[in-house]
Amino acid sequence: MGVAGGFQRGSTELPGPGLGSQRRETYPAGMQAPSNRGKMAWFWKWSLIALGIGASGLQPSLATGAEGHEKARGLERSQPLTSARAGTCAAHATLFEAPLDRERSLGLPLATAPFPSDNSSSCALGGTGSFGPQPNPASVGGPLEQHASRPTGASVADPLGASFEPARSASADALDEALQDPEVMAALGLVSWSPEGFGPAGLGGSAGVEESLPMAEWLFLETEHFRWASSCGSDTLKTEDRERLEPLFALLREHDVPVAKRPRKLTPRLRLLVMALRAEELYDRFLELVGHADEDFPATRQAEGPYMGNGRYLGEADKFELIVHASERTHNMFTLDHMGATVTGSLRWHFRDPHKLFASVPASDSDLRKDRWLWPHIAHNLGHMFLAAYKHFSYQPPVWLDEGFALLLEREAEPTSITTEGEEGTLNEDVRASDWKSMLRKIERKEEPRIATLMTYQTLGQLTEQEAASCWSRVRFMVDEHPAAFAELLGGLKGQLDSEGYPTGADLPGLTRKLWKEHFEWTPQDFDTAYFAWLPGFIDAIE
Repeated sequence: MGVAGGFQRGSTELPGPGLGSQRRETYPAGMQAPSNRGKMAWFWKWSLIALGIGASGLQPSLATGAEGHEKARGLERSQPLTSARAGTCAAHATLFEAPLDRERSLGLPLATAPFPSDNSSSCALGGTGSFGPQPNPASVGGPLEQHASRPTGASVADPLGASFEPARSASADALDEALQDPEVMAALGLVSWSPEGFGPAGLGGSAGVEESLPMAEWLFLETEHFRWASSCGSDTLKTEDRERLEPLFALLREHDVPVAKRPRKLTPRLRLLVMALRAEELYDRFLELVGHADEDFPATRQAEGPYMGNGRYLGEADKFELIVHASERTHNMFTLDHMGATVTGSLRWHFRDPHKLFASVPASDSDLRKDRWLWPHIAHNLGHMFLAAYKHFSYQPPVWLDEGFALLLEREAEPTSITTEGEEGTLNEDVRASDWKSMLRKIERKEEPRIATLMTYQTLGQLTEQEAASCWSRVRFMVDEHPAAFAELLGGLKGQLDSEGYPTGADLPGLTRKLWKEHFEWTPQDFDTAYFAWLPGFIDAIE
């Protein structure tokens, strides 16, 4: 729970009602009419629908207590699984049979559904998300950071954590069929729609996700550098969304994928494909920023030549992986099972076996349900993950550079998007403003913060809003004005070796000063002078 957009948000549980579709008060054979308590649940359901809060397509509300729990199960199982309702009913029935120890450990009610079950991705936390002293990630898997996106408004989440889709059209089926054609997949750089290596060792890949989280409908995709899992449903498109995605739509049409000229929505499969293709573009952008090509990263460490890590994926042994949840509940179940933690926002993690960077992203917030805001949030995630993986994840980069770089990729994807960072057990109480232009004016006027201050921070959660804006704009300055020197700075900071040839993060502030002098001819004071001289023109250019 945390402060988000000026209001406090957390899970909310009413004493009886859930969300229900509009239906007459009839009951299957053998099922008694509800008690007065149950009728109150129905009353609340109809009241919410009248207020415009009810969601069509969701199933009847759950009465409270063990009796209501059993009645809800009986109701769901006695109704026919028509084509429009089969996935919904199956998801509800399976949910009640999920292991109860996970439900209890998450603090979730066993007999009633929370309303809403949405406190995700909306708190201004901050930092590295370490759970006690952080071990060397080169030898032990562990957390990178958790973070949460600033929401643009409140939302009502699906209380049961299932994905609800209306009956599919013939055009949607034709689109999905075309995307699974082997020739189309090869042309688009798709490896598989059912990757076997997804997740940590022992999960069982995509089949393991479906088995452990059966209350949601999952899609999977593997590309050259990524593996994905998603339970997100369809996303409606506005005119500006279509314009933004038209280059990708045009690419699909070139390969005979039947994308409409003016598509009104993204199907779940097309939505996942768009995220995956954009991630590959972002990967190429990172390679451009660090001045390398894919072939510069060998499968294993080489005895000769510069140190480039221990794997093909920017120095990691395995591909980058993300699981995107339509529900916070499945996010919490997954992170508890495989990271040993439950957090309100996205959680980045490093798995040692096999060596890879992973992120679990709850897309249940009102803004993150839309791809316009979900994608830049994911881009922020990937910014941290790419920089961590670069030349092998053996230690964290400096905080100011880490956050500034992640914000760089996020705001290249969407100039008004801001993701706030957190660490477990703490809360950054700052409410983030969407207008960073005025924030930068304040930085320009006061000439604060100085780089010497930013270099002292050890966790992302220590950064204030003004400091985060400064980190972003300083990285933007180096990328725009000194791209080659910036690439050398990143390579030097992520490629430091000790006397025995092992990666080390010792004295990163001292190494930063050395690299500035070598590649920029700067002292920290020179960096401040050059940055503050550049800043006014940059601010004027912001729309």
